[in-house]
Amino acid sequence: MAEDAPRYARRILNSLTEQGLAEMIGEEAPASKGRPRNIYRVLTE
Repeated sequence: MAEDAPRYARRILNSLTEQGLAEMIGEEAPASKGRPRNIYRVLTE
């Protein structure tokens, strides 16, 4: 179950973004190989 947590988090953030409740504000490059991480801001108003 814990290995599924990143997938569930992405699904929730995608849904919030589609509804206008969050926005992607940037990317963070990993220290080693791999994809950059998306950085989100959750809108409160």
